[in-house]
Amino acid sequence: RIDIFLVLGKAIKNYQLFINHQSLNAHILCSIMRYLYLPLIALLTASQTVAGLSLPGPAFGVNARLVAKPERRDELTALLLQNRASTLQNEPEALQFSFGPDPNDPLVVHLHERFTSRHGFDVHRDAPHLDDWREFKASDPFFVPPRFVFYDLAEGSGEVPESKGPGVFCRNVDARIRPEAQGDFLEVIRGIALGSRDEELCLQYAWGEDVEVPNLFHFHEEYIIGNGGKEELEALASTPYFEEWERFAGDGGLFMEPPDVKCFTIL
Repeated sequence: RIDIFLVLGKAIKNYQLFINHQSLNAHILCSIMRYLYLPLIALLTASQTVAGLSLPGPAFGVNARLVAKPERRDELTALLLQNRASTLQNEPEALQFSFGPDPNDPLVVHLHERFTSRHGFDVHRDAPHLDDWREFKASDPFFVPPRFVFYDLAEGSGEVPESKGPGVFCRNVDARIRPEAQGDFLEVIRGIALGSRDEELCLQYAWGEDVEVPNLFHFHEEYIIGNGGKEELEALASTPYFEEWERFAGDGGLFMEPPDVKCFTIL
C-alpha cells in the first residue's frame, strides 16, 4: 500500500510540473484532469496521510485517568491548566481539553481531549509546548501509570459545546459490548445522543469505538449540574431515551464486563 501511494504522490508532483509548461494546450489539460488527476484525488482521499499530504478523517477523542502522588497533585493541576491554554491557543486541530478531579478521590484526575482528526492528535503529541509535560511524566509523579484510551468519534457526537467555565459535571465511560449486540446498542446510543440535544442540562454526549479493541466504546458527557447534582441526574435518567437505555441494558448481559464510569468536575 505504501509503495502505491508513493507512486501516486510522485504522479501528482509530475502533473503539477507538467501543467506549468507553457506549451500545454487546453485540450490536453482537460484530458489530464478527467483521466488522471480526478481519479488520483479519489484514491488519495481514502487515506489519512499520503505522500506528505494531510487529509481529514473522523474527529478523534482521547480520555485519560491520571493518579498523582499527593506531593505532586498541585504540580499536575498547574501543568494541565498550562497545557490546556497552550494547546487550544496554538493547535488549530485541537477542539477541546476538559479535565478535573474525581469527586471520590482528589488524587485522581480525569481528562478528555478532542481533535479534528487522528492527524491533529499526532501533531499535538509532538508539540513543543508539551516539553514540560514530557519532563513531568519522566519524573515519576504517578502512583500508577496514566491510562489513555483513543477513539474515533461517531457521527452524531455533536459539536464541542461553548465553554461554560469551571464547574461543569462530566462523565467518561468505557463500555465493552458483546459483538452480537452491537447493532442494537448503536441504535439506542444514537437515540440518546439525539434526545440529549433537547435537554438544557446536557451540553455534550460524544462517543466512539476504541481504535484497537473491537466493541469497546468510550463516551464523554458534560452536564450543567455542578458537582454531580443528584436530582438533576435523576431527572435526566427519567427521560424517554434514557429509559429506553435501561430497558435495553437490562440485567447487564449486554456487556462483556461492567461499564467503567468516571466522574469529574471541570477546573
